[in-house]
Amino acid sequence: MKTLTVTLAAVFAVASAAWAGDARVGAIEVKSAWAAPSRVMAKGLGAFMVLTNTGSESDQLVAASAPIAPAASLHDHAGSGHMTPLAAIEVAAGGSVVLKPGALHVMFMHLEPMPAEGASFPLTLRFARAGEVTVTVDVKAMPRMP
Repeated sequence: MKTLTVTLAAVFAVASAAWAGDARVGAIEVKSAWAAPSRVMAKGLGAFMVLTNTGSESDQLVAASAPIAPAASLHDHAGSGHMTPLAAIEVAAGGSVVLKPGALHVMFMHLEPMPAEGASFPLTLRFARAGEVTVTVDVKAMPRMP
């Protein structure tokens, strides 16, 4: 019996770790949420994830907030070296949007202190149709870009 209890505890621990950056609200799924310090902006942190709309109507990510920062905004970084603020990020019906370094992302500015690699924080995303969902974001090092 003790072996079964230990085995089940290990399975749940692995499953919880796998689900840490995933959440769902209505037809919107948020997966693989992570963040890394910005290479462009001092005291900035970018958050990245995959947004999937399983519904039959489009939705929009319209806001984000986290207790680690006084403000968060939606941005596009179209490879020009400049970030462009966005009013919303469209998630088409039956489609997915990837928020990733050098492209669409959630930006946190004026962070003091900057969350350390290995830390995590809650991120609340607000969608026009689906409402709010909170996901756990893990802070990682920014991967090297070619």
